[in-house]
Amino acid sequence: MNRWQKVKGELVYGKTKYTQRILPQGIKLDLFFAEEGNWGLIFAIRTGSADYSHKVLANGWVKRGYKSEGGYLTQGGKTFNVLEEKDLFNRIGLAYVDPKHRTI
Repeated sequence: MNRWQKVKGELVYGKTKYTQRILPQGIKLDLFFAEEGNWGLIFAIRTGSADYSHKVLANGWVKRGYKSEGGYLTQGGKTFNVLEEKDLFNRIGLAYVDPKHRTI
């Protein structure tokens, strides 16, 4: 993979959670890395439209006093595991929406 043109990020285990590369066909490849404790958060914000992720999900957790830091949901210095997408929706008080319906 190192032969693909790097656009953003570095692949350093345990540090960087995102990198973007250009494939030989000119296609941009975005790679987002998750761990067991943040899989649901990463998956939820990377499915559906970007507007939905920002205006509904991110605004939803901010209204509840959470932040997204280092790929994890935090509040008052405490880190919360989000194992599945539904866990995120439940934590921020929203009804679960299937990814194909996450549009604005």
